[in-house]
Amino acid sequence: MKYDVVVAGGGCAGMSAAITLARFGRKVLLVEGDRRLGPVLRGFQRNGVHFDTGFHYVGGLGNGEILDTFFRFMGLARHLSPVAFRPEGFDLCRFETLGRDVAMPYGPELFEGRLGQAFPGQEAHVGSYLAEVQRIFSSSAFLNLQQSVTPEEMLSFTDGPTLARRLAEITDDELLQTALALPCLLYGVAPRESSFANHALVAGSYFSSVHGLKGGGGALVAAFERELAGAGVDVLCGSPVTSITTHDRAVTGVVLSDGRQFPTSQCLFTGHPSHLKDVLAPGSLRPSFYKRLSEYPETPSAFMLFGVVPESVSLFDRRNVFLTPATSPAGLLAEGSETIYLAGGERLPDGRQAITALGMAPFSDYEPWCQSVTGSRPKAYGEYKQRMAEVMLDRIRTACPELGASLQVVEAATPLTMRDWAASPQGSLYGMRHTVEQFPLLPMTKIRGLLLAGQSILLPGVLGAVVSAMVACSLVVGLEPLRKELRQCSQNALS
Repeated sequence: MKYDVVVAGGGCAGMSAAITLARFGRKVLLVEGDRRLGPVLRGFQRNGVHFDTGFHYVGGLGNGEILDTFFRFMGLARHLSPVAFRPEGFDLCRFETLGRDVAMPYGPELFEGRLGQAFPGQEAHVGSYLAEVQRIFSSSAFLNLQQSVTPEEMLSFTDGPTLARRLAEITDDELLQTALALPCLLYGVAPRESSFANHALVAGSYFSSVHGLKGGGGALVAAFERELAGAGVDVLCGSPVTSITTHDRAVTGVVLSDGRQFPTSQCLFTGHPSHLKDVLAPGSLRPSFYKRLSEYPETPSAFMLFGVVPESVSLFDRRNVFLTPATSPAGLLAEGSETIYLAGGERLPDGRQAITALGMAPFSDYEPWCQSVTGSRPKAYGEYKQRMAEVMLDRIRTACPELGASLQVVEAATPLTMRDWAASPQGSLYGMRHTVEQFPLLPMTKIRGLLLAGQSILLPGVLGAVVSAMVACSLVVGLEPLRKELRQCSQNALS
């Protein structure tokens, strides 16, 4: 059977692209190598408790906001129940060495007011930061649908100073700089390497609204699955795309690992870009492109703990907690100064609550066992993993006396786990790193009909994955027809 488009990869970007293309009348095949769609996004269960791995909270899900608009367009919104995080502090930054907490609010008035109270005399500087973030965020064609834009402008990027430099220009209070730089942990690039513009495109959605979802990432994947079926998308899981065939530098089809072949003139590839060299015949793309891919730095991987407390803890009531030894932006994402991210799950009927802890971890620490796979690791790996779990747990219990000794670990994951789950060469959380020296990869390639989407393209995170899918789809169905449909969804939400 011939398809108009084959989408390779069934994560957030792939599912979004498949639904969007089908809504515009394309016959679409969605191929996922794992046995189920959204393997990272959906999370997992242990001892009757659900743990999220790829979804904890998002910005822009307020009524008529950008992610809400995308979800409405794809039909997901009717299946989802957003849970608003605390406006007065959706994130709590706990500066461990100072014994000080700083709550990060959302909403312009609360953001300026509460941070102004936390940092007396800095009110104007907080306002300057917020205004600049909002200006940059609203300048993006796919983050501000009301803006008139050409296809060329849509794919242009604003260069500029690093996040660290711009924050130093805004305020001389290093602790405030650190609090404002905290969203760099949501895209995995240190303030000295990230552009302020890229920071604003990621952080901007979190300053209007912040939500979780009832049922977490599992509920989101279930919504995707229902809408994929409703849109008539054919889905194949368990056999990844192993070859994209071409002729005269144009896509002609795909081949799966089980040998099945599907003719198509368009393939939207959402896997890690480094895998392109494995699925394309030698010479399909210029050597300079492959060289560029090999030189792209990866975002960090992580060591993760998954635990349970017998009673829900108010510290994690509709907010997340960052434990950091950093007191300046230079300490964020610096080796030896790792910040731990803590997220609380929904309160279970019996009163228990899931707690997820994540700390950045270099893949190089696990290279002695990189030839092993999940389920068959050597004993030395298990012993090292246990030691790292104990170190992290001790730090959490010390920094969060609210937990006491009640947090019991039920599972842990390392960069090798992330590598195998996410099919990312080094287990990176957000794909390729977007720095001031490396512009993001673009959705189009030199092969006609081969498009790219995913966290490594344009922006990271759930919103970034969806945006990359929409941009790639606009190159198939047309920029204005897609933006017109999205604008109508936004207007309907606000009417």
